[in-house]
Amino acid sequence: MAKRKKGCSNIEIKALVKARSRLGDCAEWELKNMKKALQMFPIMNTPEENQRLKDVKTILKLRNKCIRK
Repeated sequence: MAKRKKGCSNIEIKALVKARSRLGDCAEWELKNMKKALQMFPIMNTPEENQRLKDVKTILKLRNKCIRK
């Protein structure tokens, strides 16, 4: 289990946990490619894909800030 760094709030931790539960444990390159693909034509995204894009952005933003392996 990853340890929590001191620079994270409880809200950020909850958002990260919720996003990871939806997407699963993905490698960073997978998340970056998913973000790139979902941002190409956002008008064509379904609501589920928009939520996935939001989760990917959350994970990429908070991954290095809140988690230490």
